[in-house]
Amino acid sequence: MAEASIKGIAEIEAAQLATSESKSQDVETLAQKMMDDHTKANQKLIELARQPDDARNIR
Repeated sequence: MAEASIKGIAEIEAAQLATSESKSQDVETLAQKMMDDHTKANQKLIELARQPDDARNIR
């Protein structure tokens, strides 16, 4: 879970760089979608991590 979160944060940071440096609207649009998607995924990971092990079906 931690590795997925770290990779998601890296994707968000890369997308932020793309939106700030790009002169292409297509790149900015894709980068914004990446930020939105990875932010949502990281929020779900946080929710999952906060659940007790038995609620996550971990054995």
